[in-house]
Amino acid sequence: MFTQKDQLKFEIISKVVAGLIDSKLAAQALHVSYRTIGRYKKGFLKKGSTFLFHGNRGRTSHNATSAEVKEKIINQLIEKYFDFSISHAWEKLKEDDLQIVGYKTLLRWCHEKKYIKRMRRRKKIHRMRARMPRIGMMLLMDGSYDSWYGNQKSCLIAAVDDANNEIPYAEFFDSESTLSCMKVIQKIIETKGIFDILYVDKAGVFGGNKRQDFCQVEEACKVMGIQIIYAHTAEAKGRIERLWRTLQGRLIPEMRLANIQTRKQANKYLQEYFLPNEYDPKFIKTPTSNQSNYKVNFRNDLKEIFCKKEYRTIKSDQTFNYASDTYLINKFMGNLKGKLVQIRTYQDGSIQFFWADKILDVIKFDGRISEAA
Repeated sequence: MFTQKDQLKFEIISKVVAGLIDSKLAAQALHVSYRTIGRYKKGFLKKGSTFLFHGNRGRTSHNATSAEVKEKIINQLIEKYFDFSISHAWEKLKEDDLQIVGYKTLLRWCHEKKYIKRMRRRKKIHRMRARMPRIGMMLLMDGSYDSWYGNQKSCLIAAVDDANNEIPYAEFFDSESTLSCMKVIQKIIETKGIFDILYVDKAGVFGGNKRQDFCQVEEACKVMGIQIIYAHTAEAKGRIERLWRTLQGRLIPEMRLANIQTRKQANKYLQEYFLPNEYDPKFIKTPTSNQSNYKVNFRNDLKEIFCKKEYRTIKSDQTFNYASDTYLINKFMGNLKGKLVQIRTYQDGSIQFFWADKILDVIKFDGRISEAA
């Protein structure tokens, strides 16, 4: 079973081995030396994911208690000390000359046999992972559906910096769609700069209802040099899960008192008042390093990068189908039969058609156009 720390280590080292993340950045992210990353790489190439586990895992100790003695002790607990706590029963075993193992060993045996009658089971412990040393190294992004304002449910998409708990951008949307996620990432790049790693859950990656076509976000991030790492469990992205508890506990009642009823009001209140005045002073932490990994963005075509792209094949009559409509290329650009039209859907919902990075002049075909032609 992977711990939260093991999972992040596996994801980062697999990216290093694939040549997607620089070893220096991986060393900073995992709080280890550059030399240690080299050892991790060798272990990964040799053993795969099992390089995370100690070599003694699964081995039987040479002085392990025999199965017969173990069974005798467990039977004594069940038959004679069935109403005793484990610690009390362990003490009583001494009177029967059966206290030949330590208390923790006995407790482990009882867990194996599901014989924990007088004890309340502890919740599984997930050790907290150390924060990234620099801001801009890793951002965690997720969406949360709730009745944030008024009576209507909406989705708040936010990103939080792993190093200092800062929320570089957040906004309310109808849903956690591909374009919504793109807008959040683009706003962060415009205001803060390009960051190194985006940490998200796996929902929607393979075409589920949540974040459909998220692979397009991957492509956009790849253009900007941002690596995406997927968390396999909710505990792995615990920091943003705790952020939702904080915001649900504080933001919802604050907006109720402010009588926020519309999305426009909610986004203005969130971005202009709540984050700088209520969240930042209380929850932002001081990172280990005062250096930043945000890189200044010099590109002016973010709109063309962070948009949804789809493709359709042009027919022999210079038409193609999209969204249950037929489109005709209005301006002749040569015979484009068999070529692919790229349809870009922008964050504001507008659509533009391209071929070979040139804008196509197209009109909807309804039958009357062809007759006039």
